[in-house]
Amino acid sequence: MVIDDNVEMLNALKLVLEANDYQVLCVQNYQKAHQAITQFAPHLIIVDILLSGFDGRELCKEIKSTQTIPVILMSALWDAGKSAAESNADAFIKKPFDLDELTTLIEKLLTAYYGQLQRSIN
Repeated sequence: MVIDDNVEMLNALKLVLEANDYQVLCVQNYQKAHQAITQFAPHLIIVDILLSGFDGRELCKEIKSTQTIPVILMSALWDAGKSAAESNADAFIKKPFDLDELTTLIEKLLTAYYGQLQRSIN
């Protein structure tokens, strides 16, 4: 699942991740994120820190307090890495990021959480 209020970023990540055989659900706001997490039970969540009207770090804290799902926070903020760690995020990636770096990070987290990766777990 990718949560970002920037439609262009959502579309780009969806294309890249689907090209790497992942099923991707894109969500544009905080309210829909909670419903989608409950309904679809994603195996990994990528959250932008700056969401319209909400802070992705707070969403990460909420997710991590009730779920065992790897969460990657992303941001263009130069100093967001430290606050991402304080939010219990599993990883932080700074925008703009290398797409190979992102897919490697995703595979690493999925393997750490779920064991040997199988492409049926997307």
